Amino acid sequence: MVLGDVEETVTVVDVDEDTGVETVRVRFGRSAAFTAKRSSEMLFVRGDSVILVGCLSPIKNGVIADDAD
Repeated sequence: MVLGDVEETVTVVDVDEDTGVETVRVRFGRSAAFTAKRSSEMLFVRGDSVILVGCLSPIKNGVIADDAD
């Protein structure tokens, strides 16, 4: 699948094996940052890695609405 004008965010959940407590971190790739996003003109995504794809603009009558409306 090829997507255009995208923003990518990766969420990682760490589980402490001793306590079972989940810690949610948002990061991109191997970056040590806790919050990171990346925007791209085009992005190729393998089908087995798609978790959620959402439209950032509202859709009216089957057409993505322009922000100027």
